[in-house]
Amino acid sequence: MAGNEKRAEDKPKVTQRLIDLINEMSLEQQLALLNQLDRQQYHKGRADHRRSRRIQVAYRIDGTDYHGCIHDISAAGVYIGTENSHAVGEKVILRFSLLENQKLMKVSGRIVRIEEDGFAVDFRLSTVAEKQ
Repeated sequence: MAGNEKRAEDKPKVTQRLIDLINEMSLEQQLALLNQLDRQQYHKGRADHRRSRRIQVAYRIDGTDYHGCIHDISAAGVYIGTENSHAVGEKVILRFSLLENQKLMKVSGRIVRIEEDGFAVDFRLSTVAEKQ
């Protein structure tokens, strides 16, 4: 078997093993790994590469629960699409799962930007980052 054929055959196994290892990590370990990989690839002038995703998210601001959709995510934060209005500087606690049927992650941060269709959260502006 040629080298390229062997690599193509092993790709699903390698991918599944990586997913298994990442799922066993704490959120802090996942974010550190993502940060390290982002630094190695440094995309579009950003220290933290954004990944476009559509992930349902529950979030809490000042004791009130809301729902939205994560549009993109990086080690540093997320952009959440929502019709609810919020203010820059508000502390937000997010609950979401990166993969179906996985444990919910609980991460907090602060709103750093407001747009018409949502807001951006910076995880680095908070001290809480834990798995629920």
